[in-house]
Amino acid sequence: PNETTLYLSEALNKDGQKYSAQLWRFKVDIKTGAVSDKRLFVDFAALDGTQGSVVDGIRVDVKGNLYVTRNGGWEVDVFAPDARLLRRIRLNFKSPTNLEFGGPDGKTLYVVGRCGDAAWTQGVGCVDTYQAPAAGRSWTLLQNVP
Repeated sequence: PNETTLYLSEALNKDGQKYSAQLWRFKVDIKTGAVSDKRLFVDFAALDGTQGSVVDGIRVDVKGNLYVTRNGGWEVDVFAPDARLLRRIRLNFKSPTNLEFGGPDGKTLYVVGRCGDAAWTQGVGCVDTYQAPAAGRSWTLLQNVP
């Protein structure tokens, strides 16, 4: 939450087969913008054997916890800054793609994605909400915008 960490998702697909789903963490120099020190944060194949659920949306709360949508996985995974899995938020739809914090206190997590088994770009979108224990970092930053 201090703007010195960048998270990047990697989903490697080849010929329709998913080979990896990982999250990487980098250090960011806030003075120069330089990115360095690439480190593996989470490898989903090692964590739970579900490399087939593609990492899609990522958000951070004010405590530094990382919220991650996994398309095809029915859930949002929440990780502590030290990469411990804190919780899995079960959703009402299979394919979450993105998420954002909002609401009056910034603790409402809005998750969007594809409903049912609709093909990409087909069907109706779904939205689910979850009350998080802490406000989202981006929501908090936006409250200070004039």
